[in-house]
Amino acid sequence: MTRMLPAAIAALTLVIAPALAIAATPLSKAQAQKEIEFDGYTQVQNLHQQKDGWTATALEGQQRVSLMVDRRGDVEKTGAPKAN
Repeated sequence: MTRMLPAAIAALTLVIAPALAIAATPLSKAQAQKEIEFDGYTQVQNLHQQKDGWTATALEGQQRVSLMVDRRGDVEKTGAPKAN
């Protein structure tokens, strides 16, 4: 049983290490914009790189919203809606 432990750790490392590398790699501006558009937002503007990802504004329907895209490409709304 104890001989299996190093093999299990090695196998787990092969799965986790690539995911960590992807999360540590910053998105390009084009990738950040694609992630925002993939989530259904339109007219992306003011796309600026931050230390933790990208910030932008975009339309959600007819409402302009502020967004944050993290290093993994996850998009979330931040702050209050912006005036069109």
